[in-house]
Amino acid sequence: MSWKKKYAISCLVAMFVFTAMQSYDRPNRDVPFGAVIVMAAVWPVTVSLILGGAVGEMVRDGLPSES
Repeated sequence: MSWKKKYAISCLVAMFVFTAMQSYDRPNRDVPFGAVIVMAAVWPVTVSLILGGAVGEMVRDGLPSES
């Protein structure tokens, strides 16, 4: 995996975590609108990258080697 892809995934995960922490700190108050927008934009991309990477590794490991 190239460093650019690792950096992009790390940024997405960090945005996801920081936004979740900001929302969690305000349990009985309104969540900031920016946090809602960021979470709505980031979580599908983050989940698809993580699951896609995991499934890709499983498929790559499961294929018979060419000898």
